[in-house]
Amino acid sequence: MVLATGAFEIGIPVSGWTTPGVMTTGAAQTLLRSYRVALGTEVMISGNGPLNVQMAAELLKSGVKVRALTETSKPLGLRNILRSAKLAWYSPGLFFDGLGYLFLLTRKGVRFRQGAAVVAISGDSQVTGAEVARLDSEGYGIPGTEELFSVNAVAMGFGFVPSNEIARSLGCEHEVDPSTGLLRATKDDRGLSSVKGVWIAGDSAGVGGAQVAVAQGTIVGSSIVQDLGVALSPQLQRALQNAFSKNKRAGKFQAVLWKIFAGPLIGSKLAKEHTTICRCLSLSRADIENTLEPDIRSAGALKRINRAGMGKCQGRYCSSFSIELAAKNSGQQHDAHSGYSPAVPYKPVTIAEIAYPDEAMQKHSAES
Repeated sequence: MVLATGAFEIGIPVSGWTTPGVMTTGAAQTLLRSYRVALGTEVMISGNGPLNVQMAAELLKSGVKVRALTETSKPLGLRNILRSAKLAWYSPGLFFDGLGYLFLLTRKGVRFRQGAAVVAISGDSQVTGAEVARLDSEGYGIPGTEELFSVNAVAMGFGFVPSNEIARSLGCEHEVDPSTGLLRATKDDRGLSSVKGVWIAGDSAGVGGAQVAVAQGTIVGSSIVQDLGVALSPQLQRALQNAFSKNKRAGKFQAVLWKIFAGPLIGSKLAKEHTTICRCLSLSRADIENTLEPDIRSAGALKRINRAGMGKCQGRYCSSFSIELAAKNSGQQHDAHSGYSPAVPYKPVTIAEIAYPDEAMQKHSAES
């Protein structure tokens, strides 16, 4: 079995983040690329990582006014000049693409605020403004540094979370990545997990980007063929060696990239008392915190009391908050077993798809 389930975007709760006109950066990029529709005409982009810079450039090229780009880290600092040279060495194409995006932002007069983030979004039926503030080293907004921007849409991109529900259900071992606080699968250099016969490729094992995922796909496929006792042709052997080389090089690129974009872990630090945490069930921070009892030591136990995580998204937005709350309550660091237990179905499906799986499969095949 090969698991290549990818990743989903991190949602950072701030006041007003459920207002129409607020999207994750990846969703906004898909909307623009697939349908040529921009999320708004005057846009604020906030978050962490190079995807936000790329999104800003793509919006500008489409005629959208980007009022500002706020980045929680400080990638343009002097210490990152040498690191940038390493990026150029590992992947010249990606490096110069990124440089081009930054030049375009400068030419168009887009404000680039480092060490800052959107801390509140205003508007009722539509976004009308975004409040930006500087962040301290812990990731909290610094009082007195707020600035209000008049916009009609906000894109927020704070990275990705591995979609590891199937791997965890199968018993594949995971560990917490100390730099991100996210789970990464334990596997060998060929992609074989701790469970015999289960292989994992791409971001579901640990977010590494598209280049890493492509290389790992080749490695996993070739390794499975060899495990089945089939000899690789000389052409496939060369492809496998190239994949190992690309995987190593792309991995080093990602490691340097995230040193440049190293910023504080935000989590729920920007959420106020009445900020919605569980979007599916409309539970605020106070709603969840008020259900916390002294003997609760896991996110799963907390979920059974307040139901946060039982909605359609199955905790993709709120689980990190519940894990954080339970860890503080127990006085223990969270580990691979601290989150919600994954349950089938992992994504929402219709009753018809469950009752008539063969017909549903035929329909999906025809549509694709």
